[in-house]
Amino acid sequence: MNKLFLGTGLIFLGMTLSCTSCSNKEGMVDPPVVPTVEIPVLPVTTNPATPPTLIKGEGWQVSVPSEWTVLETSEPGVETLVISKDNKDLILVAKDTCLVEPKVCIESSIQALKNNGATITSTNEVNVNKNHFYLVKSTLDDIQVSAWISIVQDNVLIFSCGGPIGSNVENTCEQIVKTLSIE
Repeated sequence: MNKLFLGTGLIFLGMTLSCTSCSNKEGMVDPPVVPTVEIPVLPVTTNPATPPTLIKGEGWQVSVPSEWTVLETSEPGVETLVISKDNKDLILVAKDTCLVEPKVCIESSIQALKNNGATITSTNEVNVNKNHFYLVKSTLDDIQVSAWISIVQDNVLIFSCGGPIGSNVENTCEQIVKTLSIE
């Protein structure tokens, strides 16, 4: 579990904390331009007898399986941290102010992944519940992370979900993000 926290923590926090200092584009690499894809809204699959847990933050909400645990965090910019019942999968929602052009903040978040040792495996523009996101998939050691990044009212909102490579985490993350709504 410590390896999961270390790997995903480096990726998530690097992405989050980089946004307020992204006032120049020097060294930034544009993500490839791809068509926008609409992700349909589907319910999170959990035990039918136990409804999912609704987690709310400032301007957003998401449902997670009821067996997952919300962890306390005092990290600046981190709105919530949730871990699966087997301690293998992790969700982090972070928010930071975007002081420059939105595209620069998105690029800075992607560059922060690279600077923390992650390998970007894909970037894509997607819509989730009519909200525009950049979906960035990456790996670090034996951990895979999907990060949905959006600019909402001058803030960078990052919904990240990850876990061990080869697990069902990618499917789990895609099901959970479909419940994400921005108010």
